[in-house]
Amino acid sequence: MKLITLNIRYGGGKRAERIKDYLIGTGSDIIVLTEFGNVQHEPARKIMFGLSEGGYACQVYSPSTAWESDSVLI
Repeated sequence: MKLITLNIRYGGGKRAERIKDYLIGTGSDIIVLTEFGNVQHEPARKIMFGLSEGGYACQVYSPSTAWESDSVLI
């Protein structure tokens, strides 16, 4: 089993697409993202939906109500 964890800093911002591509390219079984951000914002959605399209269908995240709040995506 291969696990990767990555602090994406501030929800990924403009790096969201590159982060998503990198994570899919690792071939990891489990991905843990810290400082994931808020799923109401585009970068977080881009990563979350991109990972889903890349085969990571089961996702759990800690909800965040503010952009500044840190959350985790597993």
